[in-house]
Amino acid sequence: MACVLHCRLKRNVMIVYFIVAYLIFTFLVTALAVNRRISMGNAFTLSFFLTPLLGLLAILKTDKTIKITHYATKYHCPRCQAEFNTHKEYCPSCLAEGVKVKPEQAEIKLAG
Repeated sequence: MACVLHCRLKRNVMIVYFIVAYLIFTFLVTALAVNRRISMGNAFTLSFFLTPLLGLLAILKTDKTIKITHYATKYHCPRCQAEFNTHKEYCPSCLAEGVKVKPEQAEIKLAG
């Protein structure tokens, strides 16, 4: 009787270890999806329901994310430090004072 209880306890402990190891591998595989075009939610779902090995294959099969950098063209007056978005031949603020100053063009990184 004691041997039967000991064997059942040993089997239950092994099942708990298996479940914990499965979850750890699932989270590790999900963490690999950070810079991929697959979302972490989809990676976790694939890894959890279809085994971490298939989740890993799906993650490695997807491309890395594409970083898109956006620039905005701004114009800057060197005399009065005014900034504006549209091209003007002369700075409107300086022109109102009677001085013709050509604005300088600058590209400002917005994202990426």
